[in-house]
Amino acid sequence: MSTYIAKEGDTFERIARIKYGDDQKAYIIRNANPSISGLSDVFGTGVIPEGATIQVPNIRTITPSELSKDKNAVGIKIDDVFFSSWSTFSLRSTIDQLQTFMFTAPFEPTKDNFKKIFQPFSFKESFVSIGDEIVLTGTTVSIEPELTNDSNIVNVSGYSLPGVLNDCTPPVSSYPLQFRDMTLKEIAEKLCQPFGITVTFEDDFGPAFKSTLTEPSKKILTYLASLANDRDLIVTSGPLGDLVFKKLKLDTAEYSINQDDQSVLSISSSFRPQDVYSHITGVKPSVIGGTGIPYTVENKRVDVFRPFTYETTGNVKKADLPSKVEDKARRMYLNAVSFSVKLRGWRTHDGQLWKAGTIVEFEAPRVMVYESTKLVIRSVTLRRSAEEGDTTVLELAYPDIPEKFPWEE
Repeated sequence: MSTYIAKEGDTFERIARIKYGDDQKAYIIRNANPSISGLSDVFGTGVIPEGATIQVPNIRTITPSELSKDKNAVGIKIDDVFFSSWSTFSLRSTIDQLQTFMFTAPFEPTKDNFKKIFQPFSFKESFVSIGDEIVLTGTTVSIEPELTNDSNIVNVSGYSLPGVLNDCTPPVSSYPLQFRDMTLKEIAEKLCQPFGITVTFEDDFGPAFKSTLTEPSKKILTYLASLANDRDLIVTSGPLGDLVFKKLKLDTAEYSINQDDQSVLSISSSFRPQDVYSHITGVKPSVIGGTGIPYTVENKRVDVFRPFTYETTGNVKKADLPSKVEDKARRMYLNAVSFSVKLRGWRTHDGQLWKAGTIVEFEAPRVMVYESTKLVIRSVTLRRSAEEGDTTVLELAYPDIPEKFPWEE
């Protein structure tokens, strides 16, 4: 804990920007100074009285000296304690979901730090690093001890910091829940601010919504994801615990994977035909009593009549309706067709950790991919166990409606 003497015009946001480099972490300083916070709220300006002594908590993180030069060394830090004795570990990253981690460790109930850290419902601050790279900043969620005749272990799982948005509804401090003439960035920052979560946009967040409303019982992430979808963005989490909005980029393939590669351990396929439709229709809501404005994309890959109709959300303009529906149709195959590839090791041939969102050329005739096909890595799961060592599971999916499936002549 350090102190800061407030200057004229200082706010908690300004001090957080000075001390942490991030004004969205103002809640940490505000919570540590309840009497000062009350004064700034009473006067309605948010300005802190000049000369006030402000308590500034230290923010935990993995310091450079704690990172390893061993490129595959895993560091797990929970509540400022590093753990190196664990039997299994996994880290999952997905292009349109939030990061999660899991590990299993021997449980030693006689040690005070174990009893303090491994407590159910404690949501301890957590960091995961691989080599010299921080790969996850989050919190523990599930703490489950297990006792057998020959072992006493604890199973720990958690998620990146924005995971709380998938659990919680908007706090009362975020009310009213109707947002007028606000951009997606402004709405996301308002809903994330009480949790101290930084919002990052890697692509344009689009124009302001004329009016959009969320329900008090709706989870925050569900609402933000629906708004992001309206702007052709996906939502995920960054390694430093920020909530990231970005477009799915269909770049040139960075790597190739063939069934005969020495690193390939197994390949399996998954098809969900019930999620594939012949006609996808988006309807822009009209005035009360009207029928709405429809736009339909025909999927010529399906020969039978299988319609899917939905109502658009937000303030979709008539001119933008075709692109919105076409994007919806493209995403259909992201869920309907996938290939799971299990690889030996965690890294690509050029030494990089496998990352979700990467485009690959994939060929595996023994699972009906008879020719090289461009796919996107939808999710990456890095695993370590005594039985298998280090392995990676890639979930590959179509980023777009294919002109031709690899099993078609």
